[in-house]
Amino acid sequence: MIWLKDTAGFVRKLIRFLRDSELQLLASSMAFISVLSLVPLLTVSLYVFQQLGGFEESMSQLRPLIFNYFAEGIGNEAVSKLEQLVDRLRGGSISFWGSIALFIASLKLLNDMEMAVQKIWGNSKLRPIWQRAVYYTLIITLGPILAAVLLGLLSWKKLMFTQILPDKTLVLALAWLALFLLIRYLPKCQVKSKAALIASAFTALALFVMQIFYLKITKSLFMYDKIYGSLATLPVFLIWIYVNWTLFLFGHALCASLQQYWADD
Repeated sequence: MIWLKDTAGFVRKLIRFLRDSELQLLASSMAFISVLSLVPLLTVSLYVFQQLGGFEESMSQLRPLIFNYFAEGIGNEAVSKLEQLVDRLRGGSISFWGSIALFIASLKLLNDMEMAVQKIWGNSKLRPIWQRAVYYTLIITLGPILAAVLLGLLSWKKLMFTQILPDKTLVLALAWLALFLLIRYLPKCQVKSKAALIASAFTALALFVMQIFYLKITKSLFMYDKIYGSLATLPVFLIWIYVNWTLFLFGHALCASLQQYWADD
């Protein structure tokens, strides 16, 4: 029964992390901020991706993956508007100051995300502002490049496993990699790779399962159309964002709990 005792000890640490960090409050705050800043971040990232030479084939794969994921949360009509915004930015239809505003809004979301993560890890001080600006810019610029390289590798026809595994495996692989990098390097402290791998794998799988249940629930909530009319997607969208942030922050709490549990052993 030693394993049961060890499991109980780990669960207690995890609960303490969740309580001390006020995870639900952080997730609620991030959900509200995302309503204002998520679209600018996505727009700027996709714009950077489209400006990269030699990644046209990867872009044709990544863009549908991203928009399909968001379509499940905010609806096809909203995603269509988002695609138009990306195309306008690429075509130069948006003014210089408009582009700057989009970039600043993107940095704001990343900054608030880091503040939430540091609170979960118990780090009272943030990195210097210049260092944060560099990190956020790298996330916006190098993130699309990393996704392009991974997509190119996974879609390589000579890799037989890409023809055997289900289509959703590609989405899971991208999510796992992105979550691992964010959990491993975003906190302002030393994070063990083993803990980050476990936490990111759990979080990616949880997000995948959540998306399946979310689709089933939204399809059954036909009454929202009669009550809210054209605003029917708004309450469901807010819930979708909140759950995504809750799982993301829970992944950090899980990683921190694992790391502390192993350190105390």
